[in-house]
Amino acid sequence: MKKRKTGYIVYAILTILLFFAGILGDYALKWAVAQFGKVPFDQIVFHLKVPLAGTDSNILSEFITGFLRKSLVYVIGIILVITAGTVFFYRAKDVITFTFIKFKVKLQKLLKWLTILGGAALLITDIVRAFDFFSLGEYIKNISKSTQIYEEYYVDAGKAGITFPEDKKNLIYIFLESMETSYTTLENGGTQK
Repeated sequence: MKKRKTGYIVYAILTILLFFAGILGDYALKWAVAQFGKVPFDQIVFHLKVPLAGTDSNILSEFITGFLRKSLVYVIGIILVITAGTVFFYRAKDVITFTFIKFKVKLQKLLKWLTILGGAALLITDIVRAFDFFSLGEYIKNISKSTQIYEEYYVDAGKAGITFPEDKKNLIYIFLESMETSYTTLENGGTQK
């Protein structure tokens, strides 16, 4: 009896966690697309590493409150359904079975596996969508590459022995690489309204 009760508790926790992660992933994808547009994942990582001092915190609070409002309702509904189902099947004295193509299937086990698979399918769908939309495959490929660029081409300016000519000329050279435009307006090539 104790083993059966433990099994139902593990099932309920696993199902709730899978659905919670799936709902969180779905909302996070929709939120990220609305906030940043279709950007590569390396840009998102860059922004997560940049210090947030002086940054408007409304973007993060909007994510948290939006997630809590929308996702919590779903998760509470799932918890209620799983709790009701768990109590019903735990207290059921007779095991409900039916025959499916010469196989006897216990309805309780079938429903348990269907809910676990449903939560897992939701989570896997979110991961596949994120891989596609944010080019996660390309990001993983790029960070796992090994290169010898610094070993072969880096020159230490302190040891290079640079000498200046007698008649110096001033040259100001400004090179702008990977300028971030996400926070500018749509009219100026950014992603913000």
